[in-house]
Amino acid sequence: MRGSRPLVAVVDDEPGVLAALARMLRSEPCEVRTTSSPWELLEWVREGGVDVVLSDHAMPGMPGTELLQRVEEISPETRGVLLTAHRGRVGLHPGGRRAVGRLVDKPWNDAELKGLILGLLKRGSPG
Repeated sequence: MRGSRPLVAVVDDEPGVLAALARMLRSEPCEVRTTSSPWELLEWVREGGVDVVLSDHAMPGMPGTELLQRVEEISPETRGVLLTAHRGRVGLHPGGRRAVGRLVDKPWNDAELKGLILGLLKRGSPG
């Protein structure tokens, strides 16, 4: 069961990346869940209440672009951020441009990424 704070869900196949992102956001006014499984993340979205998804692009089983498109199909109000070390290899077809709200390079700048996430949370909040 999730709390009353906005939920940021992070999926990446590298445990170090998950730990770094959770650490970066731990003092912010949001709940953070991490997983290495795109399917677990989709289950969280189906359960409702995921405000922002941060997804790695290059993951075994399902690329981040496809994952964020599936997230959008389930929950159109959920914002998506795609993290990638290979920007030139991220092929977004026209339908995927909406699902992937932002494209962020790895390694990321903590202050910029945190600002982006908090901005997306603020825009998604009522009032």
